[in-house]
Amino acid sequence: MLKIILIDDHQLFLYGVSQILPLHIPNLEIFGCCSVSKAQQIIAEHGDVDLILVDLDMPDVGGLAFLSKNFQSGDVHPVAVLSASQDINIIQQVLQIGSLGFIPKTLGSADLVNAVQSILDGHIFVPADIKQQIDAIPEEDEQAFADITPRQLEVLALLSQGLSNCKIAESMFISEHTVKSHVKQLFQKLEADNRLACVTKAKDLGLLR
Repeated sequence: MLKIILIDDHQLFLYGVSQILPLHIPNLEIFGCCSVSKAQQIIAEHGDVDLILVDLDMPDVGGLAFLSKNFQSGDVHPVAVLSASQDINIIQQVLQIGSLGFIPKTLGSADLVNAVQSILDGHIFVPADIKQQIDAIPEEDEQAFADITPRQLEVLALLSQGLSNCKIAESMFISEHTVKSHVKQLFQKLEADNRLACVTKAKDLGLLR
């Protein structure tokens, strides 16, 4: 029996996907969760989960934070993103962190099923149009992504929202000391001497919206 955890706070979407996938993928059991915390409880109970599908915009814990925590833990689970985001930089971050794919919520039911099945079959799924946009990122922006780690990109995204080090630490499940270290490295890599300058430079490089 295949097991998929679907994390999304939109109840209608959660219900719809939970109904569609088992109709087309044999021997599939779906665990629908409206929060990351609920999903973590299920993960603890079902360690043999085959795939976790998570929305980026969750009310309790951000999807990027969940991805980072998963891939930096000792017990890594297969995770892909199912999101309405159109931000190519966010999608780039998602794939760099280690996501097995990016599935737009705009896909029709047949394409959604094919995307999930492709990931279950061991492939990385990215729609062709999104892959073209990623491939078209200027070389200097690619270098910026290479120099800054996925973890630092996540800190950068939270910095741009005006969050304090304390709030960033809470969101990312790390210590405030670690956040300060990341911020310091971001300042150095982006040649900035304060948070505003750091965020402004990141936007100029295309690292942020």
